Order: sequence, then C-alpha cells, then structure tokens
Amino acid sequence: MNRPAQPETHSVSLQRSTPPLHGVLHRRGVAAAVTVALLAALAPLGVVGAFADELPPAATEVLSPEADAAALAAASAPAPTSPAPTTPAPTTPEPGTADPAADFVAPALVTGTGTSGSITVPVTPGATGVVRITASGLAPGVPVPNPDDPASPITGSISGIDQQSFLVTLPASLVLSRFEIELSNPAADVDLLIFGADGVGGPVGTAVEPGPTASEAQEVFVLPSVNEFRVAVRSFGPATDFVLRTFGSTVTSSAGTQTVTPFELDTEAGVPTNYTYSWSGLAPNSVFVAAIGYAFDAGVTQYTTVRIDTTEDTAPATPVNVVRPVITGKAEAGRTLRVNTGEWASADLTFGYQWQSDGVDIPGATRARYRVTDADRGSALSALVTARTPEGAVAGSPAEPVVVKYASETRVWLSRATASVGQKVTIGVKVMSDGPVTGTVDVRVGDRHFDVMLNARGYGQVTLTDLARGGYRVSAAYAGSDLVTGSMSGAERLRVTR
Repeated sequence: MNRPAQPETHSVSLQRSTPPLHGVLHRRGVAAAVTVALLAALAPLGVVGAFADELPPAATEVLSPEADAAALAAASAPAPTSPAPTTPAPTTPEPGTADPAADFVAPALVTGTGTSGSITVPVTPGATGVVRITASGLAPGVPVPNPDDPASPITGSISGIDQQSFLVTLPASLVLSRFEIELSNPAADVDLLIFGADGVGGPVGTAVEPGPTASEAQEVFVLPSVNEFRVAVRSFGPATDFVLRTFGSTVTSSAGTQTVTPFELDTEAGVPTNYTYSWSGLAPNSVFVAAIGYAFDAGVTQYTTVRIDTTEDTAPATPVNVVRPVITGKAEAGRTLRVNTGEWASADLTFGYQWQSDGVDIPGATRARYRVTDADRGSALSALVTARTPEGAVAGSPAEPVVVKYASETRVWLSRATASVGQKVTIGVKVMSDGPVTGTVDVRVGDRHFDVMLNARGYGQVTLTDLARGGYRVSAAYAGSDLVTGSMSGAERLRVTR
C-alpha cells in the first residue's frame, strides 16, 4: 500500500464582527456541525472523467491523494468562453433509459470509530452500468484557538444576543471542508453560519445529516478554488463555552491510509449492492472526514461524507504509564536484578512482570526480581511491566534494557625486569574473556601512558628504549566494550641501571 503524505495545516484569523446575515436559517441544538463540501462544481468542470482515468485496473484501490491531483487540476482550469451565454433545452431520456446520477441512491453520511476499521456502504443504482469510486484524503479536525488566550482548551464564550466571527483559511486543493461546534451548556441557543470570506450575502449552508456527535450540520457547494470562509457563531440566550473545529480534506494529502473494495461497481438498475470503505493508521483521540465520490459513465458525480471518530480507542479506564519502570542491580552473572513498576496515572492497579532476553520472553521469569545466569552474558535484559485495573483494562510498559557483559582479566609482563639505559624493554599485555575483546589497553610505565592496540586474540605489546635510570611500576588497564567488562592488571617492577 502507498501511504499518503501527512495532512496540510491551515490558519485561522480571529475577529469579532457582524457580517450581513440576510436569509439566515435559524437552528437550535446542543451542538452543531457545518460541513462545507467543495463538490458541486466538480461535475460541470469535467472532474468525473479525470477521476475515472486515474483509477488503476484492480479490484481494490488504496486511495492516495496524489492520484487525484490531476483531477483537481482539470477541475480548476477555466472553462472556455463563448460569445453569449445560452440556456440548453431540456432533454428527455430515451424510453427504457434512466439518469444514472439522478436515480443513484447512496447515503449522504457514513460514520465509523477507531484508528482502523471498515464500513460497508450500501448503494442502489438507478441505471445499469459502471460506477467508479474515489475519495479525498482523510482530514483531522483542528480546534480554532481562543483569540484572548491561545493556550485555552476552548475557542470562546458567548451569551445573550451576540455574534463572534472567525476568518478561516483551509489548505488549497479542497474537496471537502467541515466546521463543527461543541457547546458546554445544553440549554444554550447557538447557530453556526458559514459565509464567503468577505461576509457579503447570505449564508451558503444546506442542512444535511449531522452524524453521531452533532445535532445539526450543513454542506456548502462552492468552487474548488475557494478555501477561505467566514464562520459566524451567533448566540440567542444562555451563556456557553464553545469549541470550534475545522477540517480541510484535499486531493493532495491524507492522514492514515484508506481503501475502497471494489473501487469499480458493475451495477444493475434497481438492484442494491455495496462496497467496503477501510481505513488504518489514524491518530487516536481525534475526528477525521473525507469525501467518497461516485463517477458515472455520463460524467456526473455524487458524494458520501465519511466521518471517523477515534476517541473511543483510548478508554479512560486504561492504565496510563507516566514514568517507565527502571531496572536496578549489577547486570553480571550470579547477581540479582530488580525492576520497579514505574509511575502510572491510575489508582488501584495490580502489576505483572515478564523478563526478556534480547526481546524474547524468558520462561518462568515473571517476578520483580531476576537472577542473572551465565546464559545471559552478551544479551540485553529487560522487563515488561503490565498494569491491570479492577475493571480488567491492561497496559504495559517496558524497562530500559541492561546488557549483561562478559567478565575480563588483564595481565601484563616484561621481557626483562632489569635493563641498562638504552636497552630495549618489551612490555606485553593480554586481555582474556569469553566475549569479544576489542580496542586498546592503557599501559602505564611510571608516569607515562601508552595506548596499545589489541589484536584478535586480545594481545598487544609496546617496546621502549628511552627509559632513564630508575625504578618503574608497570601496569595495564582495559576499559571494556559494549559486551565485555573492563579490568586492570597487577603491577610489575622494572629497574633501569647504567
């Protein structure tokens, strides 16, 4: 599967103003959602054919926004001009024929939950033929910040007869735009209205099915090049806090991955059929929207809005780890390690333990303590701590691994214990271990230090000819490696005479 690019961001200019509100359709409810779908102009501009041409000849399509970019470009191109506008004469279908778009029945809205899942979408064709299916990218809801306190969890507060206005700029290449409002006071009487960016003229919304978390919704059909809207929040009564969220679904970016199976339906007039819409890779605790498009042989496109809520994936009862467990003790064969539970945001938890070696469970090692064995040398030990609530919700958190190193022994010797000034003295050093010995040793001769490289057998040497008359203490120290502990040799005595 091709994974689409990450969703684009959009900006909001916050204002309090009163744009003209002629022809306002007054609606009341606890919460309201407004969907601005940039869909109506796509069919007249020939987008249906462009979408159909981009679809691969396969039974399942992974819906990538990049694949639909050509369709948007075709839709955004200016239409050719003519000397004078004309009104086409109405046409009458031939006997026994039907309009595949007008007679096609599909849900206006489908909803799902979870970071991954699928929905079976029923449709009933009005004509026999081929219907091709595509989708815009899944777009997450973005809260509009509070103009007085950007760190606030709410967009604003409103009461009485009042209005607040927000100029919202969404990403380019829009197919579907959506605006939702959540109210803290169920008794509040608030309308959410959508205008053009200049605020001139009446609202452009049409009431549609709202979905499970909103009491009402609207869709607006506009040109694909429009991505600026003025959002008005109007109050008619009791005070309430509110959160305003915006969505901008485009053909050039998407959150997660979405798939339609099959992406091409061979339909028979009047015979119900269905397809499966699947998604995966969405972030938890959010809401996402996209638009499913139906392309007909006649070049007419209809749409179904998809709304995915992922807030149910992280239930409040699930334990949440805030500080990872920590292993203490020396990671050496024969020693005992201990792991604590870490810190959790939930109370009344019971804990379980599973020690692991290089990520593999160690049979029977299910207590907070673990005695290190010779078999553990050279491996990374960790412990997975699981927390369980009284209701049975379980979550796990692994401790940072510790490496059980091989022990080492360092020895040093001299070619002669007594030498004359200028006479050659060779100092040999050997590091012994069951693990791989690499690197250098530090050979100390009196106050002088020499870095001696070890060979594959852990042996190295240094030859000196410039020692002055006197007595010297000779020793060697191995610093160790990722898998072998360090060690220090005993001291040898060297005497240099005339």
